[in-house]
Amino acid sequence: MKLKFSNASDNSFLSRIYNRLAGGVCNRSRQRRLIILFLLFSLLPLLLLESAAYRYVKNSITDKISQYSQKGLVHTGTLLDLLFQKYEELSIDLQADLENQMLIKDYINQESSLAAVQLSKEFEDTLSYTPIARCLILGSPDDQSTYLNAGLNSFATTYTKVKQSPVYQEALSVPGQISWGVVEHDLAMVRIINDLTTGEPLCVFVAIFDGSKISQLINTNFNASSPMNDSPSLILVNAQGRILSSPFPEELGSTINEQFASADISNVLKNNNVAGAFSTRLQHNEQLVTYHYLPSKDWYLLSFEPHAYLFKEIEALRTPVCLFILLLSSLLAVLFSYAFSANSSVSRNRRKAETVALAAKETTEETINQTVEKITHQKIPC
Repeated sequence: MKLKFSNASDNSFLSRIYNRLAGGVCNRSRQRRLIILFLLFSLLPLLLLESAAYRYVKNSITDKISQYSQKGLVHTGTLLDLLFQKYEELSIDLQADLENQMLIKDYINQESSLAAVQLSKEFEDTLSYTPIARCLILGSPDDQSTYLNAGLNSFATTYTKVKQSPVYQEALSVPGQISWGVVEHDLAMVRIINDLTTGEPLCVFVAIFDGSKISQLINTNFNASSPMNDSPSLILVNAQGRILSSPFPEELGSTINEQFASADISNVLKNNNVAGAFSTRLQHNEQLVTYHYLPSKDWYLLSFEPHAYLFKEIEALRTPVCLFILLLSSLLAVLFSYAFSANSSVSRNRRKAETVALAAKETTEETINQTVEKITHQKIPC
């Protein structure tokens, strides 16, 4: 009963407002009613057209940005594939090549200097392939000791950190396959090399890549002095949403959901989407997110582009244009209403004059007829 009473009150309130507005319009003069009606029927389509045009322009700009960003992501993904390919091929050679397996066994079991020289040369040549590589390590799967290395002097400490990281545990769960992860602020590639004869783990191959250089490579337009809200940025995540590269070192190793509470990004990873773009609100700022899937690594490149500033000029012009349309429509409404009212007045006065003339004519004819009839009756007495 209370709910019905509330609805009845709302309906009564709306009815009173409608009746008051309708009464106010009806009580106006003819000219003012015409002005009000013309404004209502002209401004509404104009405002709808303006809103549709604004959305069209905004969507067109957003589409152009997303297309350009998508091309950049494809180029970046291809570049990363080429940079890491050399090190992946080395890990495959260590796993599948019988000669390399014999060299590893000779060095581990017999401490062969010839095997050490050949393996070290292969490591040094591969390390110099790209400046983003920091070191290559061949270590023991049983303890923290290392067999061979190229690059960093502190390789023993680095290998200890690798074995304590989640990426090493992942590599143990998939022996013979490559695992990628974050060790401190660097990107690590880990592969358990199995003995082709026994199938048991023979050694651990680790490649460490400089995280800051990878970020600089893929974030050519990033401004380190600006917060993320004001500068475009690109991050690299795996299919599970773990951040592998970011211009913000504190984000490395965390999940995408921990850094960005966005259902849209989560849906991209969950649905295994290949490429696309969407707008979402991140950290109180509107962002255009473009993504591209790297099938060779099972990674995603995510580009974050703050694009609200692109619409500032349109927003600045939108208010003056709306005011101009409003003033122009008001002026046209006034002119149209006065012209229509004047024409109506002329027509009304003309019809009134014609009516008066017709009535006068009828009165004159009636008077003449009565006079003639009277004269006729006087000449011919009954």
